[in-house]
Amino acid sequence: MKVKKESLLALLWVVVVSCGGDGMFEPPDIGSPDGQVTFSGIQSAVLSPRCASCHFFPYEALVNVPVLNTTFTFVSPGDPDDSYLYMKLVGDRRILGERMPQGGPYLDEATLLAIRSWIEQGARND
Repeated sequence: MKVKKESLLALLWVVVVSCGGDGMFEPPDIGSPDGQVTFSGIQSAVLSPRCASCHFFPYEALVNVPVLNTTFTFVSPGDPDDSYLYMKLVGDRRILGERMPQGGPYLDEATLLAIRSWIEQGARND
């Protein structure tokens, strides 16, 4: 049986909410009504509140932009495993420096899955 990525994301959120202890976990609103993860959603729910104190992330500075001193781009549409932004967020062994956000707390699995999905879906700019 084939399962849609959106269904898996929703299921993961349910699992995280059920295991959240006090039940106060709220998944970030980073999608659109059609089930696609959006850049504006990621920007407002993740990048601005969690990263903006150290980084500025406009779309044009991320997608298809080479990372200095590496062979990677910050976001390579369709390829999260070679997208440096995603690699930094999951702590890939190929990154330079520390996993982000520096010193933690790190992003939860549902948020990482949503960012991965956005990249897999082509990292479109809405």
